[in-house]
Amino acid sequence: MPGEVQRIQTLRQLKEINFFYYVGLKQGKEKGVPIVYMNALAPIELGYALDLLPAYPENHAVAIQAKKMAVSTAEAAEAQGYTPDICSYIRCDLGFRITGQSPIGGLPEPDLVLYCSAQCWAIGKWFEDLARRHHAPFFAIDVPVAGRGFDREPEQYAVEYVAGQLEECIAWLERHTGRKLDWEKLKQTVELSREASRLWFLILEAGTRKPSPLTLFDQYMAMAPMVNQRGTQVTVDFYRNLLAELSERVKQGIGGIPEEKYRLYWDGLPLWHSVADFYTLLLERGMNMVANNYTRTWAQLTPEPDDICRSWARNYLKYFDPMVLSRAWDIANYIQHFQLDGFILHSDHSCRFLSLGLMDTLNEVTRMTGVPGLLLDTDHGDPRLYQPEQIRTRIDAYLETLTP
Repeated sequence: MPGEVQRIQTLRQLKEINFFYYVGLKQGKEKGVPIVYMNALAPIELGYALDLLPAYPENHAVAIQAKKMAVSTAEAAEAQGYTPDICSYIRCDLGFRITGQSPIGGLPEPDLVLYCSAQCWAIGKWFEDLARRHHAPFFAIDVPVAGRGFDREPEQYAVEYVAGQLEECIAWLERHTGRKLDWEKLKQTVELSREASRLWFLILEAGTRKPSPLTLFDQYMAMAPMVNQRGTQVTVDFYRNLLAELSERVKQGIGGIPEEKYRLYWDGLPLWHSVADFYTLLLERGMNMVANNYTRTWAQLTPEPDDICRSWARNYLKYFDPMVLSRAWDIANYIQHFQLDGFILHSDHSCRFLSLGLMDTLNEVTRMTGVPGLLLDTDHGDPRLYQPEQIRTRIDAYLETLTP
């Protein structure tokens, strides 16, 4: 058995940060502050600059899954005709709206619903459903596939198309809230967001050290403020503290796990329903997952304060296709940069977008790097599709192919 894990103390601050965020949503709703439902890649800075309260149904679904309420909520949605093949985030959140089951008391009803398609269109249909259920105005920012690319600058026509929609979104928010956007305040919010993104990037880069001072599971815990409070001082302060502690751990040689024998990459969404089980499985084998394409996303969102809408558009167009179009190259680059021994691809039953072409990706990454990979079949949020004994067997067989 490995030695004792030395926990990252700064992560303890998250309990208070998350508590006040969710209490603030409920108190704000009672005081008449507009609640804006957003998906993870929507421009949250607009919400804070207009003194609105952004709320995230995706994060709510994660809480449901992490607290073992996924089956009952998903089944409630399925009983109303939502197919088990659609995203488990969707089924769990909609199931809450049927059953009332939630570990955090649910989210306040939205006054507005804002969606950005840089993520996936399944969420767009979910948010349309939420807008209908709660009789809330709905706005969609369409980020096209054409004119974008990870290894090149996006085409100008695509930039102008997305930037124009962002300008329309600002007008839509102003119209429905009766509030006029203060562009100076937006710039200040963007500056805070940029600083949080910079710190988050450095936190993730700490994983390049041997041993890595944190695990991917630590990143999962730490990312909450970056998603739902980006553009606020509390987020900047938290990441400054976290980075300082990680820097000290690097100096002292303290790893995220006691005995780092294998360094791995994980592709795709976390296994929210079984995080502790999967973490323990890897810990017992000296396997530290130190890199991931999911947590990196929030280091790439923030626009430039002097050209906000166009730089936002360029970020959306440039950074959010490598999971499919440039995936093998992206993973190969991670393997080199983080000095990894292996990589695991997640064939995610209810996230078809992130599960496209994974076997081809696995073969291509191994061809480019010589590093063997593993393909695991499960689901990010539905525990009915998590087979713990099968996964243990697959991991043990994979270990035999690795050379630490």
